Amino acid sequence: MDDINQNVTQAAQLSQSTALAAEQSTAASLHLKGLSEELTTLLKQFRV
Repeated sequence: MDDINQNVTQAAQLSQSTALAAEQSTAASLHLKGLSEELTTLLKQFRV
């Protein structure tokens, strides 16, 4: 029974870690999108 509890606990921890990583990845992607849009705006100033 202890093995089952330990496995369930490990699965829950892994699930939480995965969710946190997904949230961080989403935040990083949104930040990169914003930087890309800002760079595009700046580069448009140099077009003739």
